[in-house]
Amino acid sequence: FRSPERFPVMRMQWVEGPTLGRFVQDACRREDIGSIKWVREELEKMRAHLKEHGVAHGDLSAENVVINTAGQSPEIKLVDYDSMWLAEVGDLETSAGIGPLQHPKRTNPIGSTADEMAFEIFDLALAYLETQPASGCTSDAFDKQFVISTRDLVQSTSFRIATTIEQLEPELFVRAKTYAEGPDRKST
Repeated sequence: FRSPERFPVMRMQWVEGPTLGRFVQDACRREDIGSIKWVREELEKMRAHLKEHGVAHGDLSAENVVINTAGQSPEIKLVDYDSMWLAEVGDLETSAGIGPLQHPKRTNPIGSTADEMAFEIFDLALAYLETQPASGCTSDAFDKQFVISTRDLVQSTSFRIATTIEQLEPELFVRAKTYAEGPDRKST
């Protein structure tokens, strides 16, 4: 097959370990608050690192973050880069990503803030799970969401989990909800 178009190929090392959703769910089942706090801190470091380097994954979800357990200490790794945004490349059309963790007004092409809604949800959910680990044990807690979804935030009165999280983590809930209700920010 020959085509005049060129397509990029990324070659990567295979990442061993559970997905973020599986790792957090297992920590919740063991009531391992230390592991939940570790994940929260590492995700915040990743958020800062991506922003500093002008990168957005574009499709952050519980399935596209893997806890690499092959080394001496676990590391958080991103997988599935088909929605990636790079400042050096600029705005290109990309796949939309999983809706429940994306900004409700997300546009295409995405920009540097494509991951912010997912990071807000990760932070809010993990803070909540630090005090309520049993909520992360259900089979649907990480099924195309991360305990709570963007829709849950925006329509918080319709979802019991949103009301509960809002009561236990009011500042983080308001921050995430305000972000979800605002415009889709292309760059910062």
